[in-house]
Amino acid sequence: MRPVEQIWEHIDPERMSRLALELVRIPSPTLANRQVAERLGQEFQAIGLEVSLYHPMPESTVVVARLPGTGGGPCLEFIGHNDHVPLEHATPEIRDGRLYGRGSLDMKAAVASVVEAVRALKASGIRLKGDILITSQGLHESPGKYEHSEDRKLLMDQGIRGDACIVVEGPWAILPIRHIGLIVYEVEIERDGEVTHELAALPGTPNPLLLAAQLALRIDERSQALALEDVPLLGPDTYHVGIIQGGDYFNRFPNKCRVVGTRRYNPARSFAQCQAELEAIAAQVVAGTGARARVQLKNSATAGEISAHDPLVAAFQAAHQEVVGDTLPLAGLRVATDVLMFLERGIPTICHGSLSYGDPNEFNGARDDLRGGGHHGDVEWIALSELDRYARLWTAAAIHYCGVSEEA
Repeated sequence: MRPVEQIWEHIDPERMSRLALELVRIPSPTLANRQVAERLGQEFQAIGLEVSLYHPMPESTVVVARLPGTGGGPCLEFIGHNDHVPLEHATPEIRDGRLYGRGSLDMKAAVASVVEAVRALKASGIRLKGDILITSQGLHESPGKYEHSEDRKLLMDQGIRGDACIVVEGPWAILPIRHIGLIVYEVEIERDGEVTHELAALPGTPNPLLLAAQLALRIDERSQALALEDVPLLGPDTYHVGIIQGGDYFNRFPNKCRVVGTRRYNPARSFAQCQAELEAIAAQVVAGTGARARVQLKNSATAGEISAHDPLVAAFQAAHQEVVGDTLPLAGLRVATDVLMFLERGIPTICHGSLSYGDPNEFNGARDDLRGGGHHGDVEWIALSELDRYARLWTAAAIHYCGVSEEA
């Protein structure tokens, strides 16, 4: 019997489902995840892993568990956040082969599958050459004053990281190797002088609202030009205008306005290039008007990619072949995920889950063949069959990437 089959014999779907339901029953909105993190820590300790709980921010607890290998192989990290969006949901339950509840799909069921995977690996007696590192953080969804997943980023920068990583959330039908970056921009257009009655404004006084409208049109023109570019796997870069805000009364002449939106960019472009581009567009709009444009950009997620020939990609494809019977088409992903914070630090990373990104039906459960649905929606759920598939995939990927040791 092959080592992976020996491990699979120890996977218990019912136990895994019970743990997933228990985790979903523990409320853990972002900034309040301590209880679920401590419960995960207890589970890893019971399995016999090395476990630490970190509090890089007072409102966040990060679980770090390690299953040491015998040496001579790379360390593979599995990461899944344990917080959920701060939205109400019906009482968690298992019904008709599905787990319902806030955080079920997003993403406590996947975290429970990682627990079961390392439990089965430990129980089988199979030793890997490399370590298995498992991390689970709590600043993913709505971090407020913090950056997205800042708790995990801080520990990563302190050296707590694997040689490669699998984010246990994402699409199931593709394997993303190119990821779009996300910038949130804000342009404030301001003129000298106070807000006045419209009739008191001197002729030639620049109206920030009209300049903001011009800026929005210029941004849209640039977005249309970007749409003509051929960007392999990802599709073209985009601009989006989400807010034009200014003025406070119908006959008052405003002295400022703001335009806020997003800029999504591919790995061939840099944040600095995107910043220079928007600054140039804003400068052209206000040139000669007497108004000023102040551009602020926040790099929410840096564009990144992993080589199609990376050992992690090969390991996961081999695992998927063993578990599902085929390999996944390589693709790009336009949704920002935790993959990006690892790629930004030079750590080969992929993601895999139960979503069908780009299909609106995944949010409302309108398709019969969905594996999960409703993340951030009113009814969130995941098919229990996905947990068994996950656990088999994680163990097979670990074997292919870390290597099997000859030591018992």
